[in-house]
Amino acid sequence: EKGYEKERIATGTVVGVGAGYINERTGHFIPNQLKVGERVFYLERLGIPIDSNNKHYRTIQEYQVLGTIEN
Repeated sequence: EKGYEKERIATGTVVGVGAGYINERTGHFIPNQLKVGERVFYLERLGIPIDSNNKHYRTIQEYQVLGTIEN
């Protein structure tokens, strides 16, 4: 079995987004495309887990999102 076949896909709801980032190669500002409330797929191992007030969050960067889930 290859490593990527063992990857666990997780889902989550976007609870906050930053403004965007500066592309290091071009120097241009790239605004974030995700919106608060969107549901997304991501690899479970990515990001930083945060626990706050008995709630579990995970910070990930927008490029780590595999896709969005339509309602």
